[in-house]
Amino acid sequence: MLGLSNGIPSWVATTTLSTISGTLSVSKGGTGITSAADGALLFGGVGGGSANLTALATTSGAGRFLSLDYTTGRPSWIATTSLGIAISDTTGTLTAARGGTGFASYTPGDILYADSATSFAKVASTTNGFVLTLSDGKPTWVATSSINNGVSSIQQTGGGSAQTGAITFATSSFQERSRLLAGELAQAHSRAVSFFTEQEQALFSQSPPPHQPSLPPSRTPAPSVPSSEVQQERSLLQRTVSHSPILRRLQQTQSS
Repeated sequence: MLGLSNGIPSWVATTTLSTISGTLSVSKGGTGITSAADGALLFGGVGGGSANLTALATTSGAGRFLSLDYTTGRPSWIATTSLGIAISDTTGTLTAARGGTGFASYTPGDILYADSATSFAKVASTTNGFVLTLSDGKPTWVATSSINNGVSSIQQTGGGSAQTGAITFATSSFQERSRLLAGELAQAHSRAVSFFTEQEQALFSQSPPPHQPSLPPSRTPAPSVPSSEVQQERSLLQRTVSHSPILRRLQQTQSS
């Protein structure tokens, strides 16, 4: 190296140097450490600044990571088991017990459901038009033709609507009630027509009519009403009852 001797530069061997000795301190750009273990890390020691560096030796046990100790303010190696979730739980498929599902892949249309307190199962998609039902407490897709119980009545709501296909009603109860209702409406129609006919005849006859309508004891015979009003009421009642679509439908049911 180039050195000065008596004010004159000259080349000298490094072996002749004697002014560099000891350990180079932090303040001189060194570390202040003469040796370190394999894998050791250096960090600022007590006092910091240019005082010294401290070596952090490795700790046995794979999977440890560097953490800061808030008490001492120094880094240290800690095991993953000291965390809320072990490192083994962050690999593979996250289970339901850890907030996952336990599944790593899905088929389009899959539905997840809980088959126990800590696990999920999948219901695979199937044929179009199938409906979801329960079998042994678990959801499953079935054809509508396999549903033959549990429907006690069908009621239309919200006004008129259209439908396709046939609806079969229970004949043992529906038709019997229809016949009874049709008979009662027909009798009521006949009694109403007879009542107005007799009232009309009574207005134009000097003698009492051959038959007076049966009235409840608390009611009195109808007062004298102009024949024109009686005729209008009679015609209105006949048109209303005879043209009733409900009565015609029930009469057709009764005759069938």
